[in-house]
Amino acid sequence: MKLRTIQTSYLLGISLILTGIFYFFAANWGYFDRIAKVSLSISLLILFYLIHFLLKRLINYRPFLSNWSLFAASIVFGVAVALIGQIYNSHADSYQLFLVWLIPVLALAFITRYIPFYVLAFILANLTMLFFVFPSSYMPVWSPPILFSFLMMIGITNAGIFYMTYKHWIKSKTILYLAYIMTFGLFFNIAVDNSMPFHELFNVFYGFLLLLAGYFFLKEKQNKGLFTVTIIFAAFFLIYRVFYWALSQSGDWILYVLLFFAAILTLISIVVVGVLNKNKMNRFLSNVLIVVIAMIATLFATVAITGIFFLLFPEGTVDALFFVAILALLGPGLLMKLMPQIRYTLLGTGFVIGYATALFSGQVLYEYILLILLCAGIYIVQTKGIKVLLYLFANVVVYIILIQNFSFHVIFLAMFAFNLVYYIFQRKEQSTNYTAFVLVLLSFMALTFLDLQTWLQVIYNLIFLMSVSMIILSIDRKCHRFEWTVSFVLWFVFIGYNYYEYLWTLIHKSIAAIIVGIIFIWIATYFERRTSEQRESKAVSYRKPLLIILILMQIGFIGIQSFTSEKLLSEGDLIKLELQPVDPRSLLQGDYIILNYKVNDLQVEEAAWNKKVKVLLREKNGIYEYAGNYQMDREWHKDYEEQPGDVIINGLMHGNHSIIYGIESYFVPEGTGRELETSAKYAYVRVSESGNALLEKVE
Repeated sequence: MKLRTIQTSYLLGISLILTGIFYFFAANWGYFDRIAKVSLSISLLILFYLIHFLLKRLINYRPFLSNWSLFAASIVFGVAVALIGQIYNSHADSYQLFLVWLIPVLALAFITRYIPFYVLAFILANLTMLFFVFPSSYMPVWSPPILFSFLMMIGITNAGIFYMTYKHWIKSKTILYLAYIMTFGLFFNIAVDNSMPFHELFNVFYGFLLLLAGYFFLKEKQNKGLFTVTIIFAAFFLIYRVFYWALSQSGDWILYVLLFFAAILTLISIVVVGVLNKNKMNRFLSNVLIVVIAMIATLFATVAITGIFFLLFPEGTVDALFFVAILALLGPGLLMKLMPQIRYTLLGTGFVIGYATALFSGQVLYEYILLILLCAGIYIVQTKGIKVLLYLFANVVVYIILIQNFSFHVIFLAMFAFNLVYYIFQRKEQSTNYTAFVLVLLSFMALTFLDLQTWLQVIYNLIFLMSVSMIILSIDRKCHRFEWTVSFVLWFVFIGYNYYEYLWTLIHKSIAAIIVGIIFIWIATYFERRTSEQRESKAVSYRKPLLIILILMQIGFIGIQSFTSEKLLSEGDLIKLELQPVDPRSLLQGDYIILNYKVNDLQVEEAAWNKKVKVLLREKNGIYEYAGNYQMDREWHKDYEEQPGDVIINGLMHGNHSIIYGIESYFVPEGTGRELETSAKYAYVRVSESGNALLEKVE
């Protein structure tokens, strides 16, 4: 077995073990008390660091193992921080969680110069910023100017990170593309939000930025990937602007304008592609332009032609429109020799209209006609991109035909078999062969998500996991790079999605993941002893005292957080609050209930954002309620006369009526949230003398 395959086996094994640990803590198993859970998390953290030191010292001929164990230790620290939040009911997916996790990861990146730490730090930094603006367990009231400022700040931060990676100050293609996508994605979010300040002006700025980036990566610094990303964002932005304008107008003439836009876009595509094709280096870029512009033109033409047809023929039927689509669009697109741009648009528009009318009319015969035409097109058409498009259309039609008569179980089995047969026996056209391979895996993975009998669900999950793993480990990565990459990505997608799949409990998934992970590592170890290949990487270098200090700081943080929380639980005043819960699942911490207290929604004279406030609570009939007074900027809203039993609780203002106390999440063992959601009426909260609150229980 080649060294690279052995490395992959180790990677899959370590990933599964980490997944098992993650699932185990997220399950919030009731058989461990708080101290046991904290002790276990600290022990696991120390264990992974010890494994790193041992591997670095004893097995230095396989440096990737010590590198990965160090990276795994940083993941375990994040899980431990999430566990502290789960145990003591801090906010689910709080930005503080990711910020605390980010600090040692960023320090490890600087200490070791190991690229995976930079990637993880980038992801954690963005999660910190995004969860600060969009928390998952409460809804802050941001004014449009403040929200605009936050999104701009995050976008500019990502733009700066992109610039640093583009200049190779940080050598990571992953960060390069992620930062670029985040920058344009956030700016797009601002552009399409009509409530944002400077809306029209920002749209002009965003359009200019897209043009500038597209020109730069096309002509000045040819970069296929970044140019493709730019074109995709430009396509969505153009679609948004055109339909935003169309909806703001009135009159039938808008349909003709949309058709004109479709024609102009097709003409522009022909001219630009003609210029690009003079240089062989631009063939890929021209194909991207053809596909993207044809998709936009198809969307505009579909809306326009459908509207114009019923405008010109008020008595027309969807059946008539179906045959118009077949004869006037799909027919010429399949049989006539046309430029790819025109052909794409005709085929796309014809299929969308034909497909929509077939569904609307309820005529199954129309769907079979479409399927026959699409299969003929796959055989007739020579352009690779169009073949892929037709093959995807054919799969959609097959799916629609099947869904009318069969269950999802049968449908995905049939889709799996159909695409597998095509992939095995059709080897001439690589593009459709690749498409079939992707659909084979997606159909199989869909089977693992269906609500079936438990034994069948387990079998599908295990077969999918083992089959994809075998593909990753057995095929030649150089000869079948596409298949290997797709399998590798979907392997991790499968692992991640299973966290939110509720049929099989997290504790069972945890045990299964750890067992399978150990098997992978055993296989890798077994074959490693029989290979003579030399190492292909080098161990990360660092100053050991700095790493030891960082480890002690991590352990210290977990210990101090646990100690202070336990002290508050034992010494704080116990108060009872009325609440209204709901039941989601945290990204890292498992099932929890979002708690909305009556004292969360208070009318405060001064609107404020993220401003500290102290709220006076007094007992009434055994329940603590807002006493009509609060302190902001060290001044009470009105004169305050202390009474026996008064409790002052710390909070943060969000707008002029929402106050967050940090006790809005209550973590529960997996599967118990729905029951508690319907029965829970009150929460018991411990409040320290300083005003800090900790949620103790819900009933």
